[in-house]
Amino acid sequence: MFFDVVFVFTITQLAGVLEDDLTWAGFGRTLLILGVLWYAYTGYAWLTNHVPPRRPALKISLFAGMAGFLLTSVAVPTAFTDTRLLFAVGYLVLIIVHLITFSRSDARAVVPRLAPYDLAAALLILAAAFVGAPPPALWLAAALVQAALPYLTPRHSWIRVADTFHVSARHFVERHGLLVIIALGETVIAVGAGIDIHHVTAVTAGAIVMGLALPAAMWWTYFTDTRNADAALTTASPRARTHLAARTYVLPHYVILLGIIATAAGIHAAVPTRTSPPASPPRSRSPAASPCSSPASPAPGWACASAYPWPDQPAPSPCSPPCPSASGPSPVRRSPRPSACSP
Repeated sequence: MFFDVVFVFTITQLAGVLEDDLTWAGFGRTLLILGVLWYAYTGYAWLTNHVPPRRPALKISLFAGMAGFLLTSVAVPTAFTDTRLLFAVGYLVLIIVHLITFSRSDARAVVPRLAPYDLAAALLILAAAFVGAPPPALWLAAALVQAALPYLTPRHSWIRVADTFHVSARHFVERHGLLVIIALGETVIAVGAGIDIHHVTAVTAGAIVMGLALPAAMWWTYFTDTRNADAALTTASPRARTHLAARTYVLPHYVILLGIIATAAGIHAAVPTRTSPPASPPRSRSPAASPCSSPASPAPGWACASAYPWPDQPAPSPCSPPCPSASGPSPVRRSPRPSACSP
Protein backbone atom coordinates (compact mmCIF):
# COMPACT_ATOMS: atom_id res chain seq x y z
CA MET A 1 0.00 0.00 0.00
CA PHE A 2 2.84 2.40 0.85
CA PHE A 3 4.41 1.64 -2.53
CA ASP A 4 1.09 2.52 -4.18
CA VAL A 5 1.11 5.94 -2.51
CA VAL A 6 4.55 6.64 -4.00
CA PHE A 7 3.29 5.64 -7.43
CA VAL A 8 0.21 7.86 -7.15
CA PHE A 9 2.57 10.80 -6.69
CA THR A 10 3.61 10.00 -10.26
CA ILE A 11 -0.04 10.28 -11.32
CA THR A 12 -0.22 13.71 -9.66
CA GLN A 13 2.96 14.82 -11.42
CA LEU A 14 1.78 13.61 -14.82
CA ALA A 15 -1.59 15.33 -14.42
CA GLY A 16 0.25 18.58 -13.76
CA VAL A 17 2.52 18.08 -16.77
CA LEU A 18 -0.43 17.43 -19.05
CA GLU A 19 -2.36 20.40 -17.67
CA ASP A 20 0.56 22.67 -18.53
CA ASP A 21 0.68 21.35 -22.10
CA LEU A 22 -2.80 20.31 -23.26
CA THR A 23 -1.66 19.33 -26.75
CA TRP A 24 -1.08 16.02 -28.50
CA ALA A 25 2.67 16.51 -27.96
CA GLY A 26 2.09 16.88 -24.21
CA PHE A 27 -0.21 13.87 -24.25
CA GLY A 28 2.45 11.85 -26.08
CA ARG A 29 5.07 12.68 -23.47
CA THR A 30 2.62 11.75 -20.71
CA LEU A 31 1.84 8.48 -22.49
CA LEU A 32 5.52 7.52 -22.75
CA ILE A 33 6.45 8.42 -19.16
CA LEU A 34 3.43 6.59 -17.76
CA GLY A 35 4.19 3.62 -20.02
CA VAL A 36 7.66 2.93 -18.64
CA LEU A 37 6.67 3.66 -15.03
CA TRP A 38 3.46 1.63 -15.16
CA TYR A 39 5.37 -1.41 -16.38
CA ALA A 40 7.77 -1.02 -13.46
CA TYR A 41 4.87 -0.70 -11.01
CA THR A 42 3.21 -3.87 -12.30
CA GLY A 43 6.53 -5.66 -11.89
CA TYR A 44 6.50 -4.82 -8.20
CA ALA A 45 2.84 -5.88 -7.92
CA TRP A 46 3.83 -9.32 -9.25
CA LEU A 47 6.91 -9.34 -7.01
CA THR A 48 4.92 -8.83 -3.80
CA ASN A 49 2.77 -11.80 -4.83
CA HIS A 50 5.82 -13.97 -4.25
CA VAL A 51 7.74 -12.15 -1.53
CA PRO A 52 5.38 -10.38 0.89
CA PRO A 53 7.45 -7.78 2.78
CA ARG A 54 7.38 -9.48 6.17
CA ARG A 55 11.11 -9.81 6.84
CA PRO A 56 13.28 -6.72 7.47
CA ALA A 57 15.54 -7.49 4.50
CA LEU A 58 12.60 -7.53 2.12
CA LYS A 59 11.21 -4.33 3.58
CA ILE A 60 14.56 -2.64 3.03
CA SER A 61 14.65 -3.91 -0.57
CA LEU A 62 11.19 -2.51 -1.24
CA PHE A 63 12.21 0.76 0.39
CA ALA A 64 15.15 0.95 -2.04
CA GLY A 65 12.75 0.35 -4.91
CA MET A 66 10.43 3.06 -3.59
CA ALA A 67 13.37 5.44 -3.37
CA GLY A 68 14.13 4.83 -7.05
CA PHE A 69 10.46 5.32 -7.90
CA LEU A 70 10.34 8.58 -5.94
CA LEU A 71 13.41 9.87 -7.80
CA THR A 72 11.73 9.20 -11.14
CA SER A 73 8.49 10.81 -9.92
CA VAL A 74 10.30 13.95 -8.80
CA ALA A 75 11.96 14.13 -12.22
CA VAL A 76 8.71 13.65 -14.18
CA PRO A 77 7.92 17.34 -14.98
CA THR A 78 11.16 17.78 -16.94
CA ALA A 79 12.02 14.13 -17.62
CA PHE A 80 12.82 14.90 -21.27
CA THR A 81 15.02 17.92 -20.50
CA ASP A 82 16.53 19.19 -17.24
CA THR A 83 16.03 16.12 -15.03
CA ARG A 84 16.40 13.35 -17.60
CA LEU A 85 19.52 11.95 -15.90
CA LEU A 86 17.80 11.87 -12.50
CA PHE A 87 14.86 10.03 -14.05
CA ALA A 88 17.16 7.52 -15.77
CA VAL A 89 19.18 6.80 -12.62
CA GLY A 90 16.05 6.39 -10.52
CA TYR A 91 14.57 4.06 -13.11
CA LEU A 92 17.73 1.96 -13.30
CA VAL A 93 17.72 1.60 -9.50
CA LEU A 94 14.07 0.61 -9.64
CA ILE A 95 14.71 -2.13 -12.20
CA ILE A 96 17.85 -3.53 -10.54
CA VAL A 97 16.20 -3.76 -7.10
CA HIS A 98 13.20 -5.51 -8.66
CA LEU A 99 15.35 -8.13 -10.42
CA ILE A 100 17.56 -8.79 -7.37
CA THR A 101 14.55 -9.22 -5.08
CA PHE A 102 12.77 -11.45 -7.60
CA SER A 103 15.87 -13.67 -7.82
CA ARG A 104 15.35 -14.52 -4.13
CA SER A 105 11.74 -15.64 -4.60
CA ASP A 106 10.25 -18.99 -5.57
CA ALA A 107 9.82 -17.58 -9.10
CA ARG A 108 13.55 -17.01 -9.61
CA ALA A 109 13.43 -19.04 -12.86
CA VAL A 110 11.68 -16.08 -14.45
CA VAL A 111 14.53 -13.62 -13.81
CA PRO A 112 16.87 -14.71 -16.69
CA ARG A 113 13.93 -14.33 -19.09
CA LEU A 114 12.85 -11.00 -17.60
CA ALA A 115 16.17 -9.24 -17.00
CA PRO A 116 17.25 -8.69 -20.66
CA TYR A 117 14.05 -6.80 -21.49
CA ASP A 118 13.95 -4.72 -18.32
CA LEU A 119 17.64 -3.82 -18.36
CA ALA A 120 17.51 -2.98 -22.08
CA ALA A 121 14.64 -0.57 -21.44
CA ALA A 122 16.46 1.06 -18.52
CA LEU A 123 19.64 1.47 -20.60
CA LEU A 124 17.66 3.02 -23.48
CA ILE A 125 16.28 5.64 -21.10
CA LEU A 126 19.77 6.18 -19.70
CA ALA A 127 21.09 6.64 -23.24
CA ALA A 128 18.38 9.23 -23.89
CA ALA A 129 19.69 11.17 -20.88
CA PHE A 130 23.05 11.69 -22.63
CA VAL A 131 21.64 12.78 -25.97
CA GLY A 132 21.54 16.52 -26.47
CA ALA A 133 17.88 16.54 -27.48
CA PRO A 134 16.50 13.21 -26.33
CA PRO A 135 14.45 11.71 -29.17
CA PRO A 136 11.08 10.23 -28.19
CA ALA A 137 12.08 7.19 -30.25
CA LEU A 138 14.36 5.98 -27.43
CA TRP A 139 11.56 6.26 -24.89
CA LEU A 140 9.12 4.56 -27.23
CA ALA A 141 11.64 1.78 -27.84
CA ALA A 142 12.07 1.33 -24.08
CA ALA A 143 8.32 0.99 -23.57
CA LEU A 144 7.97 -1.48 -26.43
CA VAL A 145 10.96 -3.58 -25.34
CA GLN A 146 9.26 -4.18 -22.00
CA ALA A 147 5.60 -4.36 -22.98
CA ALA A 148 5.55 -5.81 -26.51
CA LEU A 149 8.82 -7.61 -27.26
CA PRO A 150 8.27 -10.44 -24.73
CA TYR A 151 5.09 -11.38 -26.61
CA LEU A 152 6.91 -11.27 -29.96
CA THR A 153 9.67 -13.55 -28.68
CA PRO A 154 7.81 -15.93 -26.33
CA ARG A 155 10.47 -18.65 -26.51
CA HIS A 156 13.01 -16.37 -24.87
CA SER A 157 10.80 -14.32 -22.53
CA TRP A 158 8.84 -14.92 -19.34
CA ILE A 159 5.87 -16.03 -21.47
CA ARG A 160 7.39 -19.50 -21.80
CA VAL A 161 7.57 -19.98 -18.02
CA ALA A 162 4.35 -18.17 -17.16
CA ASP A 163 3.21 -21.03 -14.93
CA THR A 164 6.13 -20.20 -12.62
CA PHE A 165 4.18 -17.22 -11.33
CA HIS A 166 1.74 -17.81 -8.49
CA VAL A 167 -0.93 -15.13 -8.71
CA SER A 168 -2.96 -14.50 -5.58
CA ALA A 169 -6.38 -13.48 -6.90
CA ARG A 170 -7.37 -11.50 -3.84
CA HIS A 171 -4.03 -9.68 -3.68
CA PHE A 172 -4.19 -8.70 -7.34
CA VAL A 173 -7.78 -7.48 -7.30
CA GLU A 174 -7.40 -5.56 -4.03
CA ARG A 175 -4.00 -4.09 -4.96
CA HIS A 176 -5.18 -2.66 -8.26
CA GLY A 177 -8.51 -1.59 -6.81
CA LEU A 178 -6.73 0.41 -4.10
CA LEU A 179 -4.48 1.99 -6.70
CA VAL A 180 -7.47 3.06 -8.80
CA ILE A 181 -9.33 4.54 -5.83
CA ILE A 182 -6.24 6.50 -4.74
CA ALA A 183 -5.67 7.71 -8.30
CA LEU A 184 -9.30 8.81 -8.52
CA GLY A 185 -8.58 10.89 -5.43
CA GLU A 186 -6.29 12.93 -7.68
CA THR A 187 -9.27 13.99 -9.76
CA VAL A 188 -11.16 15.00 -6.62
CA ILE A 189 -8.17 17.06 -5.50
CA ALA A 190 -8.08 18.60 -8.97
CA VAL A 191 -11.62 19.85 -8.36
CA GLY A 192 -10.93 21.62 -5.08
CA ALA A 193 -7.24 22.47 -5.21
CA GLY A 194 -6.59 26.19 -5.37
CA ILE A 195 -10.17 27.31 -6.16
CA ASP A 196 -10.55 31.06 -5.95
CA ILE A 197 -13.36 31.17 -3.39
CA HIS A 198 -13.77 34.92 -3.88
CA HIS A 199 -14.89 34.46 -7.48
CA VAL A 200 -17.12 31.39 -7.28
CA THR A 201 -20.10 31.73 -9.63
CA ALA A 202 -23.03 29.44 -10.35
CA VAL A 203 -21.14 28.11 -13.37
CA THR A 204 -18.05 27.40 -11.25
CA ALA A 205 -20.16 25.65 -8.60
CA GLY A 206 -21.76 23.52 -11.30
CA ALA A 207 -18.33 22.61 -12.68
CA ILE A 208 -17.18 21.62 -9.18
CA VAL A 209 -20.18 19.35 -8.65
CA MET A 210 -19.83 17.75 -12.08
CA GLY A 211 -16.10 17.36 -11.49
CA LEU A 212 -16.91 15.32 -8.39
CA ALA A 213 -19.63 13.32 -10.14
CA LEU A 214 -17.21 12.16 -12.84
CA PRO A 215 -14.70 10.34 -10.60
CA ALA A 216 -17.63 9.01 -8.56
CA ALA A 217 -19.08 7.48 -11.74
CA MET A 218 -15.66 6.02 -12.58
CA TRP A 219 -15.44 4.49 -9.10
CA TRP A 220 -18.94 3.03 -9.40
CA THR A 221 -18.20 1.54 -12.83
CA TYR A 222 -14.86 0.03 -11.86
CA PHE A 223 -15.86 -1.63 -8.60
CA THR A 224 -18.95 -3.23 -10.12
CA ASP A 225 -16.75 -6.01 -11.58
CA THR A 226 -14.24 -6.70 -8.81
CA ARG A 227 -16.11 -9.72 -7.38
CA ASN A 228 -16.33 -11.31 -10.82
CA ALA A 229 -12.62 -10.64 -11.37
CA ASP A 230 -11.71 -12.26 -8.06
CA ALA A 231 -13.87 -15.32 -8.81
CA ALA A 232 -12.48 -15.75 -12.33
CA LEU A 233 -8.86 -15.57 -11.19
CA THR A 234 -9.49 -17.91 -8.26
CA THR A 235 -11.07 -20.65 -10.39
CA ALA A 236 -8.55 -20.47 -13.24
CA SER A 237 -5.60 -22.86 -13.50
CA PRO A 238 -2.21 -21.39 -12.46
CA ARG A 239 -1.02 -20.84 -16.04
CA ALA A 240 -4.37 -19.46 -17.20
CA ARG A 241 -4.52 -17.25 -14.11
CA THR A 242 -1.14 -15.72 -14.98
CA HIS A 243 -2.21 -14.87 -18.52
CA LEU A 244 -5.63 -13.64 -17.39
CA ALA A 245 -4.06 -11.38 -14.76
CA ALA A 246 -1.58 -10.00 -17.30
CA ARG A 247 -4.29 -9.29 -19.88
CA THR A 248 -6.60 -7.65 -17.35
CA TYR A 249 -4.29 -5.75 -15.04
CA VAL A 250 -1.50 -4.47 -17.30
CA LEU A 251 -2.67 -2.78 -20.52
CA PRO A 252 -6.31 -2.07 -19.52
CA HIS A 253 -5.28 -0.50 -16.22
CA TYR A 254 -2.61 1.50 -18.00
CA VAL A 255 -5.36 2.99 -20.19
CA ILE A 256 -7.54 3.57 -17.11
CA LEU A 257 -4.76 5.50 -15.36
CA LEU A 258 -3.99 7.45 -18.53
CA GLY A 259 -7.66 8.42 -18.66
CA ILE A 260 -7.66 9.44 -15.00
CA ILE A 261 -4.62 11.65 -15.62
CA ALA A 262 -6.27 13.29 -18.63
CA THR A 263 -9.51 13.77 -16.71
CA ALA A 264 -7.74 15.31 -13.70
CA ALA A 265 -5.83 17.69 -15.97
CA GLY A 266 -8.99 18.65 -17.82
CA ILE A 267 -11.01 19.25 -14.65
CA HIS A 268 -8.28 21.32 -13.04
CA ALA A 269 -7.92 23.39 -16.21
CA ALA A 270 -11.70 23.91 -16.43
CA VAL A 271 -12.23 25.15 -12.85
CA PRO A 272 -10.84 28.66 -12.22
CA THR A 273 -8.13 28.74 -9.58
CA ARG A 274 -6.21 31.45 -7.71
CA THR A 275 -3.31 31.02 -10.13
CA SER A 276 -5.47 31.24 -13.27
CA PRO A 277 -4.51 34.35 -15.33
CA PRO A 278 -7.67 36.48 -15.57
CA ALA A 279 -6.91 38.32 -18.76
CA SER A 280 -4.52 36.28 -20.88
CA PRO A 281 -6.17 33.87 -23.32
CA PRO A 282 -5.50 30.16 -22.81
CA ARG A 283 -3.50 28.03 -25.19
CA SER A 284 -5.36 26.31 -27.95
CA ARG A 285 -7.53 23.58 -26.45
CA SER A 286 -9.95 22.97 -29.22
CA PRO A 287 -11.36 19.44 -29.63
CA ALA A 288 -8.99 18.85 -32.51
CA ALA A 289 -5.93 19.92 -30.53
CA SER A 290 -6.56 18.72 -26.99
CA PRO A 291 -6.59 15.11 -25.81
CA CYS A 292 -8.61 16.08 -22.72
CA SER A 293 -11.59 17.54 -24.57
CA SER A 294 -13.88 14.65 -23.65
CA PRO A 295 -14.68 13.96 -19.99
CA ALA A 296 -14.94 10.24 -20.75
CA SER A 297 -11.20 9.77 -21.18
CA PRO A 298 -10.88 6.57 -19.06
CA ALA A 299 -13.65 4.80 -20.98
CA PRO A 300 -11.31 2.73 -23.22
CA GLY A 301 -9.52 1.31 -20.18
CA TRP A 302 -12.81 0.61 -18.44
CA ALA A 303 -13.94 -1.26 -21.56
CA CYS A 304 -10.68 -3.22 -21.76
CA ALA A 305 -10.79 -4.24 -18.11
CA SER A 306 -14.40 -5.37 -18.50
CA ALA A 307 -13.86 -7.13 -21.83
CA TYR A 308 -12.62 -10.43 -20.45
CA PRO A 309 -15.11 -13.21 -19.75
CA TRP A 310 -15.66 -12.90 -16.02
CA PRO A 311 -18.54 -15.05 -14.73
CA ASP A 312 -22.00 -13.78 -15.69
CA GLN A 313 -20.55 -11.49 -18.34
CA PRO A 314 -20.68 -11.62 -22.17
CA ALA A 315 -17.79 -12.62 -24.35
CA PRO A 316 -14.91 -10.17 -24.79
CA SER A 317 -15.15 -7.31 -27.23
CA PRO A 318 -12.15 -5.97 -29.16
CA CYS A 319 -10.54 -2.87 -27.79
CA SER A 320 -7.45 -1.09 -29.00
CA PRO A 321 -6.75 2.20 -27.26
CA PRO A 322 -5.04 4.91 -29.27
CA CYS A 323 -1.34 5.32 -28.76
CA PRO A 324 -0.18 8.69 -30.10
CA SER A 325 3.53 9.30 -29.91
CA ALA A 326 5.27 12.39 -28.67
CA SER A 327 6.28 14.79 -31.38
CA GLY A 328 9.35 15.93 -29.57
CA PRO A 329 10.74 17.06 -26.24
CA SER A 330 9.96 20.47 -24.91
CA PRO A 331 10.65 21.85 -21.47
CA VAL A 332 7.63 21.85 -19.23
CA ARG A 333 7.20 24.51 -16.56
CA ARG A 334 4.51 23.95 -14.02
CA SER A 335 3.48 25.51 -10.74
CA PRO A 336 3.38 23.40 -7.58
CA ARG A 337 0.22 21.32 -7.22
CA PRO A 338 -1.12 19.51 -4.19
CA SER A 339 -0.39 15.81 -4.10
CA ALA A 340 -3.01 13.09 -3.89
CA CYS A 341 -1.08 11.89 -0.85
CA SER A 342 -1.40 15.19 1.03
CA PRO A 343 -3.28 14.90 4.33
